[in-house]
Amino acid sequence: MNDSLPVIPPFAPALPSPADLVLTGGAVHTMDGEGTVCEAIAIMGGSIVFTGSAADARAYIGGQTRVISLNGGMALPGLTDCHVHAPGMALTRLYAVQLDYTLAAEANIEALRRFIDSHPNADVVYGEGWGINQYAAEEGRLGPRKERLDEVSRDIPIVLTSYDWHAMWLNTSAFERFGITADTVPSAGGVIEKDPATGALWGTLREGAMALIPAKQYTHGQYREAFLAFQAEMNALGYTAIMAMGNIGTLKCLLAVMAELEKENKLTLRANCSMTVEPDRPIEAQLANLVELQCGYDSPFLAVRTAKFFADGVVEGATA
Repeated sequence: MNDSLPVIPPFAPALPSPADLVLTGGAVHTMDGEGTVCEAIAIMGGSIVFTGSAADARAYIGGQTRVISLNGGMALPGLTDCHVHAPGMALTRLYAVQLDYTLAAEANIEALRRFIDSHPNADVVYGEGWGINQYAAEEGRLGPRKERLDEVSRDIPIVLTSYDWHAMWLNTSAFERFGITADTVPSAGGVIEKDPATGALWGTLREGAMALIPAKQYTHGQYREAFLAFQAEMNALGYTAIMAMGNIGTLKCLLAVMAELEKENKLTLRANCSMTVEPDRPIEAQLANLVELQCGYDSPFLAVRTAKFFADGVVEGATA
């Protein structure tokens, strides 16, 4: 035996360091390949350091550890919404007319009347949320007639976007304000619906024809307020990440707000943002815009990494 060899002590694993957060006492779905469900999970420095029994999780609890008892409830990894238009209907609820495609058609008219009564100085009334099926029994696939809105107001232009954002419903005043006639030719893929019998404007625009109407403009402060409301609702439902869709205009507004919140440590949704590439505009210039946004926003919480191309419409709005 060579006494000069070093003596190797028995292996003694280090005790676990206290975690920042421990969830315990429930069903923790790890979503691994085996579908493992355990009792507890420990998180430290933004990483999962333990999953297992509630008894073994005690080793990760220190004086500064936040411990949440699941009380037999379920814990899941954060959910991701891979197609959302943030801040979505939060803007409409705060600053426009919120309609509901699940209710009777007359409910939309009543919501519109209430909004106009409370905003008598509105230059143009915008809203969203109606569904084509609410009017299919009487108007068929053409969508709701402009005369329904004319009964509410013939003086104030009314522009209402469907819940799926693939159609618009206008009153006569809106057609006049934005210079749309029965002879107007929309961009490729767009449809201006007309009365099959008379050729007169029916009341709805679809897909590319919606570009004939200028979008409602919101301030930075309004976007911020709406996004915070949207973020709180998404977090409450278990969402921790989104893919946010938008055209170049709306996306720039959204990115500015989210970047501001990220600097303030108030951004609690990770976002991969996607810019729409319009089929009727020069592709090279749009891709250049996309690359500019990609270079400007590329952090773990906020990035632009996706382009959205249109090939067709949607089934539910009868534009496919």
